[in-house]
Amino acid sequence: MAKNVDGKIYTFGEASWHGDDVVSMENDTAVEALGKIGGGYFFEKRYVKTFLNGQETELDDRFTIVRSASPHDPVERVFDVMGKDYNIVQPLDIAYTFDERVGLPVDTLGFLGNGERMFITWKQEEFEVKKGDLIKPRGFVAAGFNRVLGLRLSQVEERVVCENTFLAAFREGGVVWSGRHNSPNLLRDLGAWMSHIKGESDRQLDYMKRFFNAMANYSMDKKEAQEILYGNVYPSKSIPVDYPEELLNEKVDQVEKSIEFSERSVDGVMDLFGGNGIAIDATAWGLFNSVTEYENHHRAVRKDPENSILFGARGQAMNRMAMALVERVNL
Repeated sequence: MAKNVDGKIYTFGEASWHGDDVVSMENDTAVEALGKIGGGYFFEKRYVKTFLNGQETELDDRFTIVRSASPHDPVERVFDVMGKDYNIVQPLDIAYTFDERVGLPVDTLGFLGNGERMFITWKQEEFEVKKGDLIKPRGFVAAGFNRVLGLRLSQVEERVVCENTFLAAFREGGVVWSGRHNSPNLLRDLGAWMSHIKGESDRQLDYMKRFFNAMANYSMDKKEAQEILYGNVYPSKSIPVDYPEELLNEKVDQVEKSIEFSERSVDGVMDLFGGNGIAIDATAWGLFNSVTEYENHHRAVRKDPENSILFGARGQAMNRMAMALVERVNL
């Protein structure tokens, strides 16, 4: 398992698997948690320079994102090159906003890589779907200080303590809000959505309980499972009736690849649903878990994991599965 943590991370009550953390038994705020791991970083934009007509010249529309030094990494680092509209949100400002708008103790907080990603999680009410199958929802704030990730607020089950659990939380979906760095109101919008998710948490958790329990009580055979997978989760393309003949061969090739992808995906999920998955039974809940297990752990992808999760098709497939089951179980 990859940890890829930057310095120490903050954890409440229980150490992480890698042990590179500051374990606290206090109900700390985000600002306090940030202080306990060294205070985080400061980021700034600096002009990109080039030589033009024999002179060093600043480019007025290109900037580097520079991370400050810290006690455990005492050098500055450049993360990316951005345009003039890139809006930096500082880690300390994110922590202050969390404390003001959520106001709950932090469960985990830390930085990944060389500090280019930050996370905060907090606990929400736990509930049981089936005997021994305990759901432990958490709020999850993810922040990026490069061009890949802006700010993202989600509800997940994963306890984020490292690179792998950070990516696993992204795979879960549950996105409440996301914003990119070209927004001048990025921090304001994050705060508004934090307040919203806190105010709506009881209603949202009630809906989650009802949905998960409805899936657990909905019996499903293999025929119905395949129907949902082919019809909703992994639909294949088809050739339109009115299509230019000179482009037909190219379109046929696309359709054939789409059919192969659909069949391969359905076969992979059905293999898990048929008994090779982890704690899978013949219910809608079992099919839901088969899809998430397949997408998270069994699908081969060509892109690097972060791009695949942020921009790939895996999250979309899991969302299509959830939407199809909402309709199916008559929630």
